[in-house]
Amino acid sequence: MTRFFRLGGALTCLVAALLAIGLSACGGSDDSTSSSAASTEAGTTESGGGSSDASVAKAEKYLEENGKGVGGPLPTEPAKAPTGKDVWILSCAEAASGCAAITASIKEAAEEVGWKATVVDGQGDVTKWNSAVDQARVAGADAFFSVSVDCAPIKQALERAKAAGMITEGVSDYDCSDPLEGGTESLFTHVFEGPFKGPESWAKLGEAGGGLQAAWDIVNVEGDKKAIQFTSQDVAVTQYISKGFQDNFDCPECEIVGEVPFQLTELGATLTQKAQTAMLKYPDANIMAPPYDPVSENIAAAIVNSGKVGSITNTGLLAVPQNIELIRSGRGQEMSVGWDATWFGWAAVDDVIRLFNEQEPVYSGWDQGIVDKENLPEGDEYLAPVDYISNYKKLWGLG
Repeated sequence: MTRFFRLGGALTCLVAALLAIGLSACGGSDDSTSSSAASTEAGTTESGGGSSDASVAKAEKYLEENGKGVGGPLPTEPAKAPTGKDVWILSCAEAASGCAAITASIKEAAEEVGWKATVVDGQGDVTKWNSAVDQARVAGADAFFSVSVDCAPIKQALERAKAAGMITEGVSDYDCSDPLEGGTESLFTHVFEGPFKGPESWAKLGEAGGGLQAAWDIVNVEGDKKAIQFTSQDVAVTQYISKGFQDNFDCPECEIVGEVPFQLTELGATLTQKAQTAMLKYPDANIMAPPYDPVSENIAAAIVNSGKVGSITNTGLLAVPQNIELIRSGRGQEMSVGWDATWFGWAAVDDVIRLFNEQEPVYSGWDQGIVDKENLPEGDEYLAPVDYISNYKKLWGLG
């Protein structure tokens, strides 16, 4: 595995990353925490204040603090892996590359410690998600990993699992305590945490991801920065990412000139057409601000089709292989916030090992990174620049 990162220009010694979220589902809440761009009567949002130099310096600092790819040292407290455990892994949809990548890494790590690991393809179907939780419980599974399936759509199944004493680990999930998931009690036994702690950890992570996109645009796009923001209410994470972009797209030249709402069902040709229509509607726009890479890929196709490669900057989040290739080849995307999916899986298994041992889960060291033309992995995947796998094997008593 190649682990690589550097950030060219004014910033050095940062880290890139990889992950795909795939599909997840948020709860049915109409909480005021919305990703919709705040608009003036003219239909635009303007940010600003301070000099351009000050804005760039602030953005550079934000990139340095939030885009290192490693947020802290690797764990040092041993956690002897118990044997003979039966664990189930629910993938939101194996057709979604992010869900598939995280699921595969959980299975790999679980089998490394000798556990039986059963994978269920949720196929993006809420009925199948609930059924998977219940099937695992009835089968007597010791633990259940939920990959990009938020709490609200499987709330009753999680309540039954909790009553039965089955350990449930949310991986790339929002718990029911999140305002967008209903703001009720937590139902997962534990949710994998990145650099932020506590019940708001995933909200803050999403906002930081959007903030990294905004900061990168401020540093790298010259002159006026006129953005079209793509927003969705379908999933919790997209709403937090969009909020993070809005909050940090802050410079005298920065302006969100338009918003394109979309639904997950529109991914593909429909969303590409929406992007092309938006470019016609807002001809002065030079930045596309989607929440994550599946949308960025559709926007990239629109940029290529419209002959605007080089004149419109397109960012993203996840840094999945196909989007890394778009950045590498200069075909309609310039940057992606990266999440290391493999690290997700090994860290989640470490969490569950500690829960089996009645130990408190510990911070993995995982954090978000940056992938752009000057910060590309040698292969088609981004992996963080630390050997976390060997470290976990040592902590688990395997090496």
